[in-house]
Amino acid sequence: MRIVRDWIIVLGVGLGMVGCAGGPQLIPVTDPTERLEFEGFSILPPQGDSWFVVPSAPIIFPDVLVQFFKKSTLQSGPRQPLATLSLGAGPGPEGSSAERLYKLGVEYSNQPDTSRFRRISFNISPDRTLALDCMRFDWTAEARNNPRYPGSIFIMDQHGFVCLHPDLPHHSIEISYGQRRLQEELPLSLEAEGEPFVNSLLYNRKPDHASP
Repeated sequence: MRIVRDWIIVLGVGLGMVGCAGGPQLIPVTDPTERLEFEGFSILPPQGDSWFVVPSAPIIFPDVLVQFFKKSTLQSGPRQPLATLSLGAGPGPEGSSAERLYKLGVEYSNQPDTSRFRRISFNISPDRTLALDCMRFDWTAEARNNPRYPGSIFIMDQHGFVCLHPDLPHHSIEISYGQRRLQEELPLSLEAEGEPFVNSLLYNRKPDHASP
């Protein structure tokens, strides 16, 4: 999952470049009621107007699914609210469910600061809203040194869950929403659209052994 987390941070810092000339073509979300099916789970797309699917073509990691959505109420400029979904398909933590969940919590808590990314606040704790083996996280960070906006300081925040899949060993799912804004701008309110998105996660459980 670490490589997925790093990509989320990098893409979040530079998401304003997506959809510009020469970038990946954004795909509008046309039916927010139609569930998107993945291996072992499904989600609903972000709810609300002007959401687009961001193709994951720029970077591809073997055995890792990453799906991003972008809210495009502003067609240009650095203010880019976003919702993200990622699935880490391994290798994952070893041990019991409790041990694996603890290791994920430690991994998330120990994300290092870099020259472009500095965390301001971070909280993660067990949460059974979606399933037994989940943790809720909320973080805010400062991002700078964006080559497209030299001298600008951005504030990023992300809210969501990281969960262990009950039937797929070493699989963990991160589903979250957040935004990036200039430091001098007021934050956007995304809870009404973001919370239904993160709470839409459903596992596709393996059927029990059939009775003879």
